[in-house]
Amino acid sequence: MAEKNIDEEIRAALSAEDARLMEAFDEDPSILEVTLQSMNDRFRWINMIGMVVLLAFVVLGFVSAWQFYLATEMKPLIGWSLATMFCLTTVGMIKIWYWILINRYDTTREIKRLELQVARLSQRAH
Repeated sequence: MAEKNIDEEIRAALSAEDARLMEAFDEDPSILEVTLQSMNDRFRWINMIGMVVLLAFVVLGFVSAWQFYLATEMKPLIGWSLATMFCLTTVGMIKIWYWILINRYDTTREIKRLELQVARLSQRAH
């Protein structure tokens, strides 16, 4: 027995007008679109600071990794390796924070999609 996709069942139950509205929401935005959207919402200054800090730590990470490569004595080797690990860890943490931000946008988009469906259903009921 073939299982139907829930999205196909929902589309089959919708009217033509509702189906057109739902098609507008079908395409998920690209990572670039989400990034640009994050620079236009109410927390844009926090997002921009996060991006600047991310770029700064990427540059510092490369510099410290290069200095680690060039170091010949034990003390500078340990210092530059710790600096490199700190920079890479910080970059990873900022990326995780940004992935959570992207997930928030995706969740908000899905909630708006559900709100639209509920509004359309309530209009039909009256």
